[in-house]
Amino acid sequence: MVGRLLSYYALCLAAFSAAPLHAQGGTFSNEIYIEQSGSANELTVNQSQARFATVRGFSGTNSLSVQNTAPLAPALQDGTGNIADIQMTGGAAGAPLLAELSQQGNLNSGSIEINGFNSRAGLLQIGNNNNGTVSVDGNNMSGTLIQRGDDNDIGLSVDGTTASNVTYEVIGSGITTVNGGASIVTNTGGSITIRQTLVGGS
Repeated sequence: MVGRLLSYYALCLAAFSAAPLHAQGGTFSNEIYIEQSGSANELTVNQSQARFATVRGFSGTNSLSVQNTAPLAPALQDGTGNIADIQMTGGAAGAPLLAELSQQGNLNSGSIEINGFNSRAGLLQIGNNNNGTVSVDGNNMSGTLIQRGDDNDIGLSVDGTTASNVTYEVIGSGITTVNGGASIVTNTGGSITIRQTLVGGS
């Protein structure tokens, strides 16, 4: 690879509201936009094996076309003790990578991993003490995990060879997936939406 490796680490130890931070890795053209509000929030981003990779806020859409627009908002950690780790591998000019993150609440833990070209992964957590993992492996793929509630432990894995958009939304509290969570393998393209609601949950 040619260019400067970029590995970015952000740690918020005091309550503040920060303006978006833009980090660019030379010819790698990697970007990170973050906002941390609260205390003891931690975001780790590794783009050292990626090119044209962007970290930004949750957009609410899994369309791959959003990768070619200007960032709508910074990645958000709003609360106390939220932790997120983002690993990005691949990407190229005209085939970028996009990670979207929003943690709203306390003690949420999130992991996003993207490997491929022209692919996207998004994680939205609204509540407390949630653990969410999103893994997207392939080209022209999009995977989104949404957690609304408390004490949920959810995983989403998206793997395929043809353009596909996958959204997994969990509404309620105390929901746990087994065997690593939902694993979606698709080779036909199109969109898949899974919505799981806990009856009687919050």
